[in-house]
Amino acid sequence: MWVVYWLALGIFASLCTYSYAIKAPNTRTYLTAGAATAAWAIMAIVAPAVTTLTDAGESVAVAAPTELRLFVTGLAVFSALVFVLYWVGLYPPEIADADPTME
Repeated sequence: MWVVYWLALGIFASLCTYSYAIKAPNTRTYLTAGAATAAWAIMAIVAPAVTTLTDAGESVAVAAPTELRLFVTGLAVFSALVFVLYWVGLYPPEIADADPTME
């Protein structure tokens, strides 16, 4: 996979993650969490095989660092966890109006 497509997939995954985590956690959570899980997982799987083109037109491997691969894998696991927690009914957490112990 070319590095440009890999980065575009990262932007898509980031937007999906932003959507279910911050923007609107109660709407389209299955779609956004599922898409983010798939995108982060694809990025983690193909990270060692990312290539770019040189000025001469040759394809050169530019594998992502191990730290980045682990970070992307963690985001895939996090997105999958949100997907499962939403299915079970535990995501998003309910916010209490007032804490009764703070009287």
